[in-house]
Amino acid sequence: MLNVLSGYKNSLNFKADFKSDKKNNENQSTSGIKHLSTTSKTMIGLTALGVASAAVVSIRSKKPQLKKDDFQEFMRVIKELGISKSEDIAKNCTEKNILGTGANSTVYKFTHPKLDNWVIKVITKNKDYQSSFSKDIQESVDQFKGLNMGQEIGHIGDSVLILKRINGKPHSIADWSTRRRDGIEITKEEANNFLENIRTISEFPQSTFNNYAQKLKVLEDKGYKADSFNPNNYLIDYKNKDIHIIDAYSYAPDANMNSKYDLICPLIDYPNYESYHKVMSSSQKEEYSQITKKIASKCSKAAEENGIDCSESKFREFISRVDSRENNGGRYTSSFNKMKELSNIE
Repeated sequence: MLNVLSGYKNSLNFKADFKSDKKNNENQSTSGIKHLSTTSKTMIGLTALGVASAAVVSIRSKKPQLKKDDFQEFMRVIKELGISKSEDIAKNCTEKNILGTGANSTVYKFTHPKLDNWVIKVITKNKDYQSSFSKDIQESVDQFKGLNMGQEIGHIGDSVLILKRINGKPHSIADWSTRRRDGIEITKEEANNFLENIRTISEFPQSTFNNYAQKLKVLEDKGYKADSFNPNNYLIDYKNKDIHIIDAYSYAPDANMNSKYDLICPLIDYPNYESYHKVMSSSQKEEYSQITKKIASKCSKAAEENGIDCSESKFREFISRVDSRENNGGRYTSSFNKMKELSNIE
């Protein structure tokens, strides 16, 4: 979803955005992409939410394949199913259909399998959100026509969105932002699970990473900055060997600040790299480093082939800006330096 938020700081601090109510070993989907505002501060909250067997449109070439999951197809399907009123959409918003919840939103799947290509996002922070279901379904501006970036394709009033679905699992520990903020330590079990996951990802073919880089290039060309701090802003589809970027934002000062490190760093969870490292055995530490190098190599190759900036200086400039904005004592820069030291990647 391209989610319009009031204020840039919110687009960087996802402490109260979405928390999946599913375990990390379950399939997830995005909460979508919402239409853009004309202001310079716009958020793409493509946050992870649970769903199995979700439809995916992959960007596998310079001319991405088209899929019938746009607004016109959605309207055709609901008409075929006899869904004519917004109140009928509301009937899908039941507890058993919840895919994920957060402080500001709840996302639901549709009950009927013919609607598996879409999800419903309700902006619960709007106190009168239920009144939106009295409005007509309207088409939203599709910023990624012909692609599935989890974007909003329709809306009902101001508080109900119809979004495309993406398949995958959030890439790191649950409640990542909250745990970082509160200083909750990584456990050995979590480190073992993460190591297993990135071991699998490192074995994905180069085509997976090329596809992944193409998605970043799409965001870059549209003026969006991927939020690569939180690895749960990236979904991993292990079955189809695919990687999805589900959180990005549009903010003029950060335009064109994407680099190959926005591909590498979320996959290795660089802000928590030292924390994982601390609880690993000696052999695991060595493997972590080798896997990191392998992933970095594949991401670097993909970045080069897709015209993505490969300089470390650009990523350092970006995280330095964020450190300054948040006045966090250089937290992200320090984490990046430690990751580089422990992994020995170039």
